[in-house]
Order: sequence, then C-alpha cells, then structure tokens
Amino acid sequence: MKKLDFFYNIAIVVLVIGIITVVIYKFAIPVKQPQDSFKIQEFEKVEIIDLSGNEIKLGQLMAKDGATYCIMFRINDCFSCVFDAIQDLKRLRDSGKACMGIIIHDLLDEVRGFTANYEFSPFFMIKRVDFYEFIKSPMTPVLVKFKNNKVESYRYFTPQ
Repeated sequence: MKKLDFFYNIAIVVLVIGIITVVIYKFAIPVKQPQDSFKIQEFEKVEIIDLSGNEIKLGQLMAKDGATYCIMFRINDCFSCVFDAIQDLKRLRDSGKACMGIIIHDLLDEVRGFTANYEFSPFFMIKRVDFYEFIKSPMTPVLVKFKNNKVESYRYFTPQ
C-alpha cells in the first residue's frame, strides 16, 4: 500500500510541476510578436478614402523625406487603446512628424461622426475588404511607422 501511495505522490508532484511550467510560459513570460506579424502587400495598390469621399493611394500620403506614422484601427476597437494610440500620434505630430489615422470601416458617414470626437487630423478610411486584402495584421489598433513606402516598425495597443 505504501508503494502505491508513493507513486501517487510522485504523479501529483509531476502534475503540479507541469501546471506551474505551463502557467509561467503561457502567462508570465511576455511573447514577442514575430517580425512579420504586420505587413502590407502590394503597397502601391492600397487605396484609402479621405473624409470628403476622395480615393487616394496610400503611397501619395507618405512623407518624401522621413517617416510617416499611422494608426490603423476599427471604430469598435477598445476605446482606451484607440485613445492611447491617438495620444501617441498627437505627440509625434507635435514633434514635427508626419502623422495620420486610418479607420477600417465601410460607411464614411459613421467615420466622419466618429472622428468628430477627436482633436486630431487627418483621418482617412479604408474599406474592410481592402484592409483584409492588402494588410496583414493580427490585431488593431496598430501604430505603424512607414519609411520609403515600407513598414519600418509597428506597435500594437492592448488594454492595460
């Protein structure tokens, strides 16, 4: 009987060690995003819409000499995440950087109403079908730094 209790105790210890290992690696150690988790395919084909309804190629809005910062988000993204991202964009703009916001949505009137709540401009809209066709992003909002019509770096905003 004591041998059987000994094996049960060993099994329980191994199980507890396994659970602790999973918890540490799954929840306690932050996971870095893969380098290519955000990318834009066929950059020259990406069209966005200004708040007047005009279609513009994304490449036309990029700074010729320097970086352009852009936040991409959905209207129904986490409010505090969008707010934080726009605040970061304002700080970048105030330091002299080229900045813009791109909202992933299909109805321009709703985008206009949404942007009226923020003291930032310019905002643009990209249709959902175009976003999913040309842009690979596992989550939004995302702040993207473009340089020479290429993604140089990016950062996702998540609830704190």
